[in-house]
Amino acid sequence: MNEAVAPPIVGTVNDVVVEAIECVRCGRSLLGLKVGDSCPDCHAAVSDAIGLPSVDDAFCIQCGYALRGLREGGACPECGTPISKSLRGDLLGCCSLDYVRSLRRGAWMVLASIAVQFVLLLGIILTAVLAGAAPLATPAVDLAMSIAGLVVEFGSLYGWWLLSALDPAYSGRDDGATSRKVLRWALVFGAIYAMGDFVVQMLPGATPNQAMGWIEVATAMAALAVMAVQFFASMIYLRWIARRVPDRTVHERARRFMWLGPLLMTVGILCVGIGPIIAIVMYWNMIYWLYKDLRRIEHQIAIEETAVNAAVDAI
Repeated sequence: MNEAVAPPIVGTVNDVVVEAIECVRCGRSLLGLKVGDSCPDCHAAVSDAIGLPSVDDAFCIQCGYALRGLREGGACPECGTPISKSLRGDLLGCCSLDYVRSLRRGAWMVLASIAVQFVLLLGIILTAVLAGAAPLATPAVDLAMSIAGLVVEFGSLYGWWLLSALDPAYSGRDDGATSRKVLRWALVFGAIYAMGDFVVQMLPGATPNQAMGWIEVATAMAALAVMAVQFFASMIYLRWIARRVPDRTVHERARRFMWLGPLLMTVGILCVGIGPIIAIVMYWNMIYWLYKDLRRIEHQIAIEETAVNAAVDAI
């Protein structure tokens, strides 16, 4: 039986890039460059974006098993996935269905959390406007808002946890490890703070004193620092994952939102008052673009796997 050969490099003709593929490091278009060239902006290898890893450098797209020393026409000894599937490159369209599905679910959870946060923010603003006419705040309302805020916070944290899942088969040079690890640590600390803050709010009121005041200030500053780290790490990670779609729109929006988001949340609220609302809408749109990409890629991979399975069953 003849060995199956790895599929050809996608997006190239005669070793020249003919598709709108982006550099995995800086996002620059590689159209017109040769496979052996380097990116003119950051000098990353063009092959990292479109090239095929050799068997000795590849990992199984399904379970991450190192394929060194195995035949290209064989199968992964751990999970049975054909090795040829792991030699198609590092774009998300070449990844396992489970990995892309996990990313898509994470993006959906982040979107849902943003939408609920937007509704809660509008409710807080409306309550503040109407507070002068009639007292709207009651213990029951405060409890409901606290619980809703906690659920939304954990939904967003878990969504980002899924969205930043490790790709077991990534073989490119820039694996986004730094931003992914920093983001995940920030998510852990954010979850701890959210739960601790909720518990403190539910405790019976204690007599305020100077020591408690300093503790509250220190805790608030620490929480703000964690939020800042999480935000910037998530934007850097979004730029990295957008290069693997590839989607220049998401990449550029994440780059712009890194400075525009904090500006809208600080100066925007002082100057125009609706800065946070604009920031939330921009944030939602950016994640929605990525969600659509992931849903499309997931659908394409599912169709490919169905066709392959049908062909195997027909043999």
